[in-house]
Amino acid sequence: MNTIIRLAALTGLTITTGAGESPEPVTQQAYVKASNAGMNDQFGWSGGGVALAGDTLVVGAPGEDSSAKGVDGDQGDGLDPFPRNPVDGFDSGAAYVFTRKASIWDRGTRIMASNAECGDQFGGTVAISGATVAVGAVGEDGVERGVNGNQGDDYSGNTASGAAYVFAIPGADSGGTAPAGAGEGKGTLDERILGFWAPDWDAMAKSWQPFVQGALEMRRIGPDDKDRAAAEKEVVEELKAGFDVMTMEIKKGEMVDYVYPGRPDRSTYRVMSMDAATGTLKLEDTSPGSTPSIIRAVLSGDRLTLTEGEEGEHLPMVYKRIDAAAFEKRQKAAAESELSKDKSEMPQEFTAPKGAEPNYLPPDP
Repeated sequence: MNTIIRLAALTGLTITTGAGESPEPVTQQAYVKASNAGMNDQFGWSGGGVALAGDTLVVGAPGEDSSAKGVDGDQGDGLDPFPRNPVDGFDSGAAYVFTRKASIWDRGTRIMASNAECGDQFGGTVAISGATVAVGAVGEDGVERGVNGNQGDDYSGNTASGAAYVFAIPGADSGGTAPAGAGEGKGTLDERILGFWAPDWDAMAKSWQPFVQGALEMRRIGPDDKDRAAAEKEVVEELKAGFDVMTMEIKKGEMVDYVYPGRPDRSTYRVMSMDAATGTLKLEDTSPGSTPSIIRAVLSGDRLTLTEGEEGEHLPMVYKRIDAAAFEKRQKAAAESELSKDKSEMPQEFTAPKGAEPNYLPPDP
């Protein structure tokens, strides 16, 4: 929890706020197409054919032409468009389920109605909740009513009566959490953040620019200073060097930051709320003697972003998941780093002056 304060000490800076910084630009993460894309399939139909929850994306294609049925049937069946294929599978429709791991989307699984017929337009509407996907087929002609009736009773005068189909997603949690498998985490969202983490400087370099600019001001480097570019590069390199030897371990109810080797910063927390759809947890810092604060944790693939306090109050920390071997390697590198040697005289234990802030650090010897 005290990572920003400790890094500030490395650069002689005491700011922690990112207020006023420019928002992160919107970036495209993926361009998604059907695995058997064909003319007039209408993949991503605007009437409600796209649904996203956590790391699962469902996209409908009501114009897909195939007489295949069920999950991952013959994707080459019935692809000739009307009028060469006027009956079998014309506009029967399909939906595609994609899953994301470590920011990479898979090729998708095609699902079709168990009783697919020409003109059903399966996939015109899709929805997802936890481990369950629902797909609408407005053109389905069944005369049956209710749930799980006779699916073969088509063309009986009940033209376009419509139907909906419900599918279970393997590997997803039926209690409403996003599918497990983000990074190496498993289980519920609060369980998936457990493990070893290391700062990802590339992912947060832009959001930390206010820190860099503040460090330059502290060093009396003005906007027009001829040495500003070199000084800014030096600050960034110092900051990155600090991040490169840092690690964090999250246990149930406890976060342990390793900023200086042998001096872990331990904090306790409790989970206040979880939103599996967005991968967001609201945590309360319950560390004894600390000022109560709220931490927002966002898990996306193998990246974890921690932001303390209100939005814009503190700079975000972005971590990437590492395994135990990488954790030990970084611990060793930290012990041998110049930063550790520079701080070798820092006492293991100290008493903060009366009235000092909770995150007080002793001055350099």
